[in-house]
Amino acid sequence: MKRLAGLSALALIISSTSGCGWLWGEDGYFRDRGSDYLQATQTPPMQLPADVSGVKRLDPLLTTTS
Repeated sequence: MKRLAGLSALALIISSTSGCGWLWGEDGYFRDRGSDYLQATQTPPMQLPADVSGVKRLDPLLTTTS
């Protein structure tokens, strides 16, 4: 009886882990995105329209205070 329970548990573990291949990989749900930056395209810097006036700059917000 213990042997049957052990074999059943082993069969359950093997069958449940072998079906998880669709989760990972190139077409999987959890795709490895570690090298996505290699395919990124460079965009030009943002330009403000000429008619914009009174824009508050972010430079004062980026300074560190000690």
